[in-house]
Amino acid sequence: MRLPLEATNGKDVLLFSTPDNPGSSRVRMKVWASFDGAKTWPVKRLVYEGPSAYSSLAAGKDGSVFLLFERGRKKLYESTTVAQGLRQFNDIERTYYDSSRPETACSVARLY
Repeated sequence: MRLPLEATNGKDVLLFSTPDNPGSSRVRMKVWASFDGAKTWPVKRLVYEGPSAYSSLAAGKDGSVFLLFERGRKKLYESTTVAQGLRQFNDIERTYYDSSRPETACSVARLY
């Protein structure tokens, strides 16, 4: 997903989300950033440590980023979660909406 140029002062910033546990189970949902047209992905931020699966990123015109992803406490697919925030990639605040507990939303520590 490309961040809006208005929000990045004209810099080309691409974001990608995926679990980060090569060759093993799906855990550690991370968001990766590229600043050179996807040639390299030098920055990654942990969003969720536990079981994680399919994800989708979206951005607002102001650069706010939203990550929808599947997660679980003990196994995959226990809930669907939205992590939101992120006006600057180095300063990500997370707020979760957990579909398995729709009555709760909690603010979580920074993404780094």
